[in-house]
Amino acid sequence: MRILVTGGAGFIGSHIVDEYIATGHEVAIVDNLSTGHRDNLNPHARFFEVDIRGEQMAEVFGQFRPEVVNHHAAQKSVPYSVENPLFDADVNLMGLLKLLELSRQHGVQQFIMASSGGALADPGEIPSPETGTPLFLSPYSVAKYASEKYLEFYQITYGMQTLSFRYANVYGPRQTPDGEAGVVAIFTQNILAGRPCKIYALPGMPRGATRDYVYVKDLVAAHGLALTHNVTGVYNVGTGIETDTETLTDHLLTISGRRVPVSIEGARAGDLARSCLDNGKILRDLGWSFTTSVADGLRLTYDWARNL
Repeated sequence: MRILVTGGAGFIGSHIVDEYIATGHEVAIVDNLSTGHRDNLNPHARFFEVDIRGEQMAEVFGQFRPEVVNHHAAQKSVPYSVENPLFDADVNLMGLLKLLELSRQHGVQQFIMASSGGALADPGEIPSPETGTPLFLSPYSVAKYASEKYLEFYQITYGMQTLSFRYANVYGPRQTPDGEAGVVAIFTQNILAGRPCKIYALPGMPRGATRDYVYVKDLVAAHGLALTHNVTGVYNVGTGIETDTETLTDHLLTISGRRVPVSIEGARAGDLARSCLDNGKILRDLGWSFTTSVADGLRLTYDWARNL
């Protein structure tokens, strides 16, 4: 298949590109390198240094003629979406609509999108199923939910096979500590550099918020299965296991054999207290389940970062 991966120079997108190429697909990457890195680019993929909102996207579709679009280009910071909701909507909604329209015009068969289980988890039901009611605490969560509905519209109206994967907190090699992205990457770099780690405590949760941490290689496996299963709609991709921030920090400190100061700070705007995803639907329909424990995944991630 010819597969176009937006955000394919980023942390998750680059791993998906590698898997697609390893399994024999022809892949093109679209990335403006605002957060992605050239070092992540697979040499066997075509690369277009283009913003998904730009007019050049029409040329990309015309040249590559993708059969599948895998959409990972995004504004990914929840706190920044609170500070700048206009920019968040421009990238995460208008950028998506640009891709969906081009996909419709060029006869794309399948459109797969990275959504956010963490932002859209039902706080009243843990682990949260896909059918729960999200608590919209940030423009980012609003945009991701609206994105899922746009995919549903394009499927109903135009017959495009659309799939939204709601990710738990993904971690692993290539994740960078830039901005607010990825507590595992941030804490790993802090520990390696001897810097303090900050835990954001919430009322009644002195050990920090809980999250569902899924290793990137397990997540990639779900994308491989999506190409061979005729499924549509919304699917959680997570472990169904909660881990609080202090436990995560303890794991990393034990793995590293180091000690750094750990401070407790107040909660940030947009932070959810608990987030954990029910993975029963994806297990039933795609046969997917995680295989990497948090302890094992953190060790693999730390070893990668230490050897950079």
